[in-house]
Amino acid sequence: MNLKEAIRRIIKEEVAELEQNSVKDSLQQMIDDEGVMFAAQFVGGVDNLVNLIYGGDLKSFYKENNLSPYKYSDSGMDMYIDDFLVHHMASPLEHTKKEKSLGKFSFGSKNGGKYRFDAKVEGPKRGTLDQLWWRVIGTSGDSGFGYSFITTKNTLGKRYRQQIFQQIIDKYNLNQYMWWNILLNN
Repeated sequence: MNLKEAIRRIIKEEVAELEQNSVKDSLQQMIDDEGVMFAAQFVGGVDNLVNLIYGGDLKSFYKENNLSPYKYSDSGMDMYIDDFLVHHMASPLEHTKKEKSLGKFSFGSKNGGKYRFDAKVEGPKRGTLDQLWWRVIGTSGDSGFGYSFITTKNTLGKRYRQQIFQQIIDKYNLNQYMWWNILLNN
């Protein structure tokens, strides 16, 4: 059986099931069986899925599906943001298909002054649980990270990257979607 036939079979079964059960229950069953991203594709995107099952409540979406809105690489040198949130965070006027602007931030030491940093995300790339992730990148003059034209000498280190990452988390209030924060606050 090829992929198209499998998808048609699943869609036929799900349509029949939708006629018997409520949309919400069927979609939740699809998430349990096939995963969040499959269910999102079935209803035309994560936006529609969140609206249908969770009444548009992103916190419930992340909590119920045990998903993270952002994550760090093992080294702490890279930050990744969930595809769904990126579409809500970045201005549609300030992005290309592979990069989206997050805005201007700053970094630097207390004594050395602050430097402006233009943060963007690039992606998306598929991760675990079929979740799509965008990687934070950016520049500050001839310094920055995430671009091939930035020399090793001008690549920002972990401390400065962490400063920028924390500002992004604060600006977009990303911690409100972390499922353990939701559990603590309820």
